[in-house]
Amino acid sequence: MTGLYQLFNNIHPLPAQFWNDLHAGVIEKLLPRKTILVKQGKQYKEIFFNIKGLARAFYYKNDTDVTSRFFRENELIIPVNNENIELSEESTLIIMPNDLLSSLQKRYPELNLVMRTLAEHNYILSEERSYAMRMRSARERYEDLLQSDPQIFLRVPLKHIASYFGMKPETLSRIRAQR
Repeated sequence: MTGLYQLFNNIHPLPAQFWNDLHAGVIEKLLPRKTILVKQGKQYKEIFFNIKGLARAFYYKNDTDVTSRFFRENELIIPVNNENIELSEESTLIIMPNDLLSSLQKRYPELNLVMRTLAEHNYILSEERSYAMRMRSARERYEDLLQSDPQIFLRVPLKHIASYFGMKPETLSRIRAQR
């Protein structure tokens, strides 16, 4: 739980009793690659913290699988109704029930600040992605990801990266070949 502790406490320190209460109500689980954590359209009663591994959010558009986000180590995975979430690698997750988090937010009001800050961060990431898809060329989006997270190209099939960029795999191959 070290990564989760750092994530939360970097936003606002939480008391030791909070961590005891949280630890008592969560499950740490190792899950195999290709596990579907979340199915589009279903309500989920938990959020996940990714200790080790990689997951991706995706949806279907005209029977095409479109990747919308990657979840790396030390990130929260928060399900939304219109997306699926699949593990791209064998992953170790902390599973936190929503009712536990709600209960902890009542007992530890400072957790509200932590959760709001994390929600704002996710909103900003979503807005940045939306802006990049509208305003930046495919080559620029590729170069940005290559610079910010070069390892992703070793961890994720190129077809998922291409769909994340909003392009066909052949287009991504041409961009990579021109480099």
